[in-house]
Amino acid sequence: MPLPDNVGMARHDNEPVLVINDGTLPALLVSLMTPNAAKVTAWVPLGGDVTSVRRQREALGYGAIVDSDESPDVSAMLLAAVHEAANRGVVRVLWPVYHGTDLDGLYETAERAALVTRLAALDRLGSMVDTGTPMSPEVEYPFADLGVLELAELAVDLDVPDGLARTSPELSAAIQKVRESWIVEDFSAAAAGAA
Repeated sequence: MPLPDNVGMARHDNEPVLVINDGTLPALLVSLMTPNAAKVTAWVPLGGDVTSVRRQREALGYGAIVDSDESPDVSAMLLAAVHEAANRGVVRVLWPVYHGTDLDGLYETAERAALVTRLAALDRLGSMVDTGTPMSPEVEYPFADLGVLELAELAVDLDVPDGLARTSPELSAAIQKVRESWIVEDFSAAAAGAA
């Protein structure tokens, strides 16, 4: 089954977004991919690293941080994030989940995001509260098809400062390998140009 067309970051470049940010590197990368950090609301789920997210806000200038105490269940967490976005008049919720080549994980992410988006739209239709937004927030998952290596390459390419996010040992090792390989490539290109 093909994935929905909501995995890109290029749409709505200057609109406010809510990023589900648990303090990890993928969440930081999603935030860095937005064109205006001041329009990012970093929504920290239950169990997220609020201290890391605060460091990110200091470094990047997020518009707001919301520390949630919602259920750690993924669907409930997504629905809470969408409701927070709707209350703020934000129509995009960015979920930094990644699966690489795990097609079952990709499919589950696409289905869960679509179902939560639809459920939130039904809730919004039944509500008498007008948030001033033209539609219900949509859950997007821009990194769903990326793996550890692609995230590492993105982190190195964006020159992410150390200490702003929690990084798994696997992702830390991949970042180190990418840095080393890029140094070798730069050296080889410089040597070839000098010859």
